[in-house]
Amino acid sequence: MSLCWAIIPVKHLDKAKSRLGPAVSLSERVSLSLKMLGRVLAAVSDVEEVAALVVSRDSRALGLAVSSGVQTLEDRWNGLNPCLEGAAHWCAGKGARSLLVLHADLPLITPGDIRALLDLGLSTTSVVLAPCRRNEGTNALFMRPPGIIPFAFGPGSFTAHQKLAFQRAIALAVYRSPTMELDLDTEEDLQVFRSEARLQGARY
Repeated sequence: MSLCWAIIPVKHLDKAKSRLGPAVSLSERVSLSLKMLGRVLAAVSDVEEVAALVVSRDSRALGLAVSSGVQTLEDRWNGLNPCLEGAAHWCAGKGARSLLVLHADLPLITPGDIRALLDLGLSTTSVVLAPCRRNEGTNALFMRPPGIIPFAFGPGSFTAHQKLAFQRAIALAVYRSPTMELDLDTEEDLQVFRSEARLQGARY
């Protein structure tokens, strides 16, 4: 039984990454989304103290998780934050002492990123945030214990999560790294990723 569970929500892949532009076809977006999810799952699986849970209503994402030896949960909620609340409740039933929420579109994430996030959450009561490169969204959220702050994903979530921690006087740390801050939402993100991938030798 793992004490830390990583929740990885995945929206239906036919609706994923529509903002990448008309030059990227639906089939290419689906393929890219699955490869990024695979990268996230591999990073989490390399950290022994963390167990992963993929939450989705897309059979392809759930199938990839199962083939990777990862637990799955069907998304039956309306919206990301209610989905995460449901998944957190599931993890609590598995004895989770801490939670790590990771987005599925982090194409450069490494096991070292996961370990660094956990190391920053040393306090028995703590929140660790990993923002996107624009300092707007939250690419990763660690909390110990689960439920210490509510989920506030959406526009401006990085600031929202900080405020929630400050309001509750919870120890807060921010983790930044080039491999964690890049998510793929826009055409500009895709261009940055392709440049970084060439430098790092990542294959997509």
